[in-house]
Amino acid sequence: MVNVLVDLILTGNSINVFYFTQNYLGILLEVNLLVYSYNIDLTSLNLSYSWWCMMWNHYAKGDINMHVKKIKSRGYLFTQNLEGWDLNMYLIKGERCHYIIDTGLGASNAKEILSLLEGDLKEIIVINTHYHWDHIWGNGVFKNHKIIAHSTCRDLISRKWSEMLEKSRDYKMGDCEMVLPNIVFEKELYFVEEQIRLIYTPGHTIDSISILDERDKVLIASDNIGDTIDEIIPNLYCDKGYYRETINLYEKLDFDLCISGHNEVLDRNVLSLIQSVLPND
Repeated sequence: MVNVLVDLILTGNSINVFYFTQNYLGILLEVNLLVYSYNIDLTSLNLSYSWWCMMWNHYAKGDINMHVKKIKSRGYLFTQNLEGWDLNMYLIKGERCHYIIDTGLGASNAKEILSLLEGDLKEIIVINTHYHWDHIWGNGVFKNHKIIAHSTCRDLISRKWSEMLEKSRDYKMGDCEMVLPNIVFEKELYFVEEQIRLIYTPGHTIDSISILDERDKVLIASDNIGDTIDEIIPNLYCDKGYYRETINLYEKLDFDLCISGHNEVLDRNVLSLIQSVLPND
C-alpha cells in the first residue's frame, strides 16, 4: 500500500492538518476524527468533492506531489514538489471572476487548479507572470479563456516555445499546447472592483509582471524573488537596473505577504533582505 500524506494548510481561524493513511477507509476515519477533534468546517475549505476524489486517486497512485495552502481570505497557493525544487501557482477567488496566476508544467497542473473551481460558473482569467516554460505550459487548458500577460511575454513565448520544450520536456506534466496570451498590457492593468492590480516589474526577465491583491495585501512577485532564502536574488535575464527599480517599486506597495515562483511564503521583510545583498553597481 502507498502511504498518503494529505496536507491541508489553512490560515486565519483554522489549523494545519497532517495525517498519514494507507487506504480509503483510513482517510475517512482520519477525516472524521479530525473534524470531531478540532471542530473543522470542511465546507470552509471551498474544495469540491471531485477535487478530493482527484487528490485521493493521485496520492493512491503515488504520482503527485502537489500541496494546496489557503492564503488569507481568498488566495490558494498550489505548490508542485519536484526533485530539488518547488513550483508555485496561485489562485485568487474573486467575487466576479477567478484569477489563476501561472499554469505550471502542463495540463495536469492546470486541471488540478481547475478542479478546485468545479461547479463554480464565475469567469476564469489566467495571468502569465513571464514567458518561462514552468509558468506557461498549462496554458492549453485555458485556450477558451482570457490569458493576460505583458506584451513582451506574448512575443517571447511565440519565439522560444519550441526551444524551451526541447530543452525541458522531461518536466512536462500532461499535454503542453502553445496558447499565447490574448490580452496584453504595457505598464499596469487594474481590476478595480476586485482590487487586483497587475504591474510591469522587469527583473528576472524583461517581461516579468507582478500581481497585487490589494484586498488581502498579498504580492505575487513570481520569479523576481529567488528560489531560496540563501539565493534570494534570482537569476537576472535583463539589465540589473530594471531589477533594482522593481524592488524599489515593491517597497512602495501595501502588502504583508509575498508569493514567489519557487520559494516559501515570505513577508515584506524579504525586500530588506534583497536590498542588503543587492550589489550597488
